[in-house]
Amino acid sequence: MDLVYICRDGDNEELRYSIRSAVANLPHDNVWVVGGKPDWYTGNYIRIKQNALKFDNARNNLNAICRKQEVSSDFVLMNDDFFIVKPIESVEPYHRGLLEDHIDLVKTSPAYKQMLVETLDVINYVTTGAIYSYELHVPMVMNKNKLAKVLRFPALWRSLYGNMYSVGGTEHKDVKVFSGTTLEEMSSDLPFLSSNDETFSDMIGLLKEMFPNPSKYELHP
Repeated sequence: MDLVYICRDGDNEELRYSIRSAVANLPHDNVWVVGGKPDWYTGNYIRIKQNALKFDNARNNLNAICRKQEVSSDFVLMNDDFFIVKPIESVEPYHRGLLEDHIDLVKTSPAYKQMLVETLDVINYVTTGAIYSYELHVPMVMNKNKLAKVLRFPALWRSLYGNMYSVGGTEHKDVKVFSGTTLEEMSSDLPFLSSNDETFSDMIGLLKEMFPNPSKYELHP
């Protein structure tokens, strides 16, 4: 099963250490980067112009994955800020509880909250039963044909995919590391961590210590 990253343009140290962590801790076939890429990356690549809004760029990248015959039918969807910090044999499904509860928790981002509400409306239209939020910063296994159908709807693809195809999974809090989090607080029973633009600088020392060796997907001296 391939690992597929959707990425922005420009330098990307998060991607470097994400790939290193995946190579060290998760068996896989190939690595693909879709969208933009840093100059040091030497692996499989699908170039998609990143000239739209962030959400639209990501959707364009995902559609390109679905069309690419060489990408494995089932693949692990990664982001450049996902780090696999413990050895695992495969990626299991996780969600963060009911989507309605997730919506209630969002206080500081009206735009994101609206996207969640719209996603809930779409899921209610296409399926019945309990509706879970899959908006966790962890890898997620997807199928190209199924994802292509999901992308036809105006919704957040992780949650729509998880509910539309009854992925199920274990409930867990998010592993995103926010400002002010100590190294001790970063620890989780899940084998994943995720950074943001502010906290990657706090995590880089830990990641360099854990994954000092360049992967085969990067130029190095």
